[in-house]
Amino acid sequence: MIEARPVEEKPTPCIPSPCGANAECREQNGAGSCSCLQDYVGNPYEGCRPECVLNTDCASNRACIRN
Repeated sequence: MIEARPVEEKPTPCIPSPCGANAECREQNGAGSCSCLQDYVGNPYEGCRPECVLNTDCASNRACIRN
């Protein structure tokens, strides 16, 4: 009779994700590395946000386009 051995799963550094909101995790050298999604800024480990939402979020000589 052959015994079934439990399948050993390698730990995945991105599950669960160490990243904040609007950020993605990529495995890099065996560790999870977070980066903000395109068009988002901030600390990817805490959470990323659009650069602006309203024109008043910008300097007076700039306008908010696509967030």
